[in-house]
Amino acid sequence: MKSPAVLVVDDTPASLGVVCDALRREGVRVLLADSGDAARAVLAREQPEFELLDVVMPHEGGFAVCASLKAHAAWREIPIVFLTAIDEPEQKVRALSAGAVDYVTKPVHVPELVARVRVQLELRAARRALEAKNAELESEVALRLDAEEQLAASLDRAVMVLDRDSRLLFATRLAHDLMAKFAATPVALRHTPRFAGAEGALLVRRF
Repeated sequence: MKSPAVLVVDDTPASLGVVCDALRREGVRVLLADSGDAARAVLAREQPEFELLDVVMPHEGGFAVCASLKAHAAWREIPIVFLTAIDEPEQKVRALSAGAVDYVTKPVHVPELVARVRVQLELRAARRALEAKNAELESEVALRLDAEEQLAASLDRAVMVLDRDSRLLFATRLAHDLMAKFAATPVALRHTPRFAGAEGALLVRRF
């Protein structure tokens, strides 16, 4: 599994050498770009967890770069933290209005920036975990709806639905009667295809 990556976009990346070294010591892979075009080239190859973006750069400033990234469907969800030597309230408001999640002034206080980076990485990981959980729940709901549709047409049959832990979610009356008759439990039904009894055999079909 790859280490989390941070894209640092600064026209003088050497000036952030101390910051990059500190991030690497935290186990973060640092991707460097010295312009908006270079940043987009990096993003075309790999998506970092978030970006540190300098506001003042020649040719294409940080706000313009931010706008172009937010306009790109594949990149708009990547969090951006602005870096700038201009410490003015209006600049901070503009940065946040542009879509940044944070704002750090230069000269950078390395421990503070590392702490902010750690927070953003944790938030990113938490968001992905939540998205994965939501996708899992949506899949389970779709599966249950499909099962209910099949059950609606099978109420005169011995049909039951178990969850992944073999807990009984639903069973038709005939299924309950057969379980009682053959002393079959939901757990046993999941693993045993045939039950023998005085009046015959119970065959289990799983689908």
